[in-house]
Amino acid sequence: MACVCEASRYVLYLTAQHPVFPPDVHLADVTHVVLAFMKSSSFIGNSPSTWEPFTSVESVRAKFPKNKKVNVMIAIGGWGDTNGFSAAAASQMGRKAFAENVKAMLDFTNADGVDLDWEYPGGNGEDYKQITNSEKSWEVEAYPKLLAEIRTAIGPDKIMSAAVP
Repeated sequence: MACVCEASRYVLYLTAQHPVFPPDVHLADVTHVVLAFMKSSSFIGNSPSTWEPFTSVESVRAKFPKNKKVNVMIAIGGWGDTNGFSAAAASQMGRKAFAENVKAMLDFTNADGVDLDWEYPGGNGEDYKQITNSEKSWEVEAYPKLLAEIRTAIGPDKIMSAAVP
């Protein structure tokens, strides 16, 4: 059996609650930075004229040497943020609008990609006490449709990652 390994990826999550960069010596191996989190409900309906993550993509890139390529991504969702994803995934029109808004946000911020942090379709996140799994089981089939719509909207050159159970 042959095994092909890709180059290692080192991801740094920055959150508005803890926007702390490690010392420069630890940044040397970082390949991706994920700015977390934008609310999933921000991507429903009409696209806002501006997108405001807690810090700019450019300010993150400035933390690294000019000759180092670091991919900066923006995370949507996070633990307890399921409602926007659920609303978007419920219909083809909702999925398309959500995906187009993700593309608009990536274009506006100049980010290299998106991290979709829906925890978890059909499995409940923090709302597990209010909404039973049976009420959300439809999300399991809708989830890959939402991902496919986002991939189509952002194109093959943007990075897309997702939290999965």
